[in-house]
Amino acid sequence: MSWGQLVPMSHPAQAEGFFSGRSSVDDWFRHRSFAATEQGRVATWLALDTTGKTVGFVALKSIGLVEEQEANSKARRYFSAGESGILIAQMGLVVSMQGQGLGGKLLAQALQKCLESADIAPCRVIVLDAADESLVPFYERFGFRPIGPGQLRMYQSLASVRKAFAAI
Repeated sequence: MSWGQLVPMSHPAQAEGFFSGRSSVDDWFRHRSFAATEQGRVATWLALDTTGKTVGFVALKSIGLVEEQEANSKARRYFSAGESGILIAQMGLVVSMQGQGLGGKLLAQALQKCLESADIAPCRVIVLDAADESLVPFYERFGFRPIGPGQLRMYQSLASVRKAFAAI
């Protein structure tokens, strides 16, 4: 089972019963996502199954970047005062759908939303914070790189995402 296109979150009940197995993700989604969306702090997109139940979500946020002290020379090109980016602030997939390649589908759809956003409000980089070291290889498969050795903050240029999508 999968889903079609992501849809915008429109009601707090869409978060009820969501369980990804990561308490920080589940708590944010169930208790704070709708308010954050309504207040314009994030744009939350949902993956709904055929019954309308939320099976995944991604929350995006525009951010002003600051110089990252731990950033390597490549990352410093993007992390400087005055630059802006898109933060993949939260992302989750229900436990029953994990391990089937669907996390990659969700991330790809999130990246597509980032490209659409950048067409309206240009920026140069997408940023995310891996929840822990075990997720770094997952994000690396999609072109993200840690900003420096041992860092969980990761980035990818919008240009590289655009290039990857053009090749599809």
